[in-house]
Amino acid sequence: MKRLSVSLVVAAFVVGMVPLAAQQTTATRFFTAYQAAWAKAKSFQDIVAMHSKASQAELAKMPADQQKMMFEMSKEMAPKGVKVVKETATATGATLELTGTGPDGKPIKGKAELVKEGGEWKMVKQNWEM
Repeated sequence: MKRLSVSLVVAAFVVGMVPLAAQQTTATRFFTAYQAAWAKAKSFQDIVAMHSKASQAELAKMPADQQKMMFEMSKEMAPKGVKVVKETATATGATLELTGTGPDGKPIKGKAELVKEGGEWKMVKQNWEM
C-alpha cells in the first residue's frame, strides 16, 4: 500500500509538470505564431507586443502616417510560405535561418533575430535577400 501511495504522488507530480513544460516554447514556435499574427495584422499595433522593447521604441518614434505606409509596403513585400530551416541559440536569444517565396514568386532566404525579454521571445528584426 505504501508503494502505491508513493507511486501516485510521483505520478501526480509528473502530470502536474506537463503544463509547465508545455508553456515553454522554442524560438521557432514563437516565430510560427508571429507569422500567423502578421498574416492577420491590419497595422503594426496588432503585433507590437510581439516585438522587442527596442523595436517598439523605434516604432514609437515614427509618425502614424509613416507607420501606415511602412506597414502596407511590408505586407506587399512579405515573403510567402516562410519556413524555419535552422535555429541557432545566441547569448540573448536566437537567430533563425528562413526560406520563403518572394513577391516575384522566386525562392528567397532570410534571417530573423529574436531576443528573450522577461522570459518571453520577442522579434527584433527580419532580413530577406531579395
